Amino acid sequence: MNNNISNELCLLYEFLLLFFFKTDIMGYMYSGRKKVNYSVRKKNNGFTLIEIMIVIVIIAILATVITPQFTTLITKAKETQLIQNLGAMRDSINVQFTKNNGEYPSSITASMFKENTIPMDPIAKTNSVQLTDESPINVISTRGGWIYNGTSGEVRINSTNKDINGIEYCKY
Repeated sequence: MNNNISNELCLLYEFLLLFFFKTDIMGYMYSGRKKVNYSVRKKNNGFTLIEIMIVIVIIAILATVITPQFTTLITKAKETQLIQNLGAMRDSINVQFTKNNGEYPSSITASMFKENTIPMDPIAKTNSVQLTDESPINVISTRGGWIYNGTSGEVRINSTNKDINGIEYCKY
């Protein structure tokens, strides 16, 4: 019984080779009724339209899978930079607090930072600092940048937008 099934599979395989590729198991090509040796056959240079279309479809499928992941990685990188810049702002304010004998600086200036520039908010693409007398968490807007209270030394991200995990940037 098994021998009969394997014979049928071999016949089916040979039929498919002849039907689709016009070749037999030994690699001989058929042109009409004439048997041609595959190795003697003139070799085509280039690709068929079907082969090119298959490659384009594969590339398109890969692009649709990779693009969302790539944009997520870009967003995560910006959020990481935002958190690092917020940490640099807070560190710089604490250094000024120590230098000024327990008083927070009244404003944030570029001279407070090693690079002589206020760190950027990479999501809003601004380094503006809004000063407030209230708790910064109560005055947050959506314009981006930083919000700073010179009395308490509290600095926050001036944005109610949410990160990938759904946490508002101003809660950092």
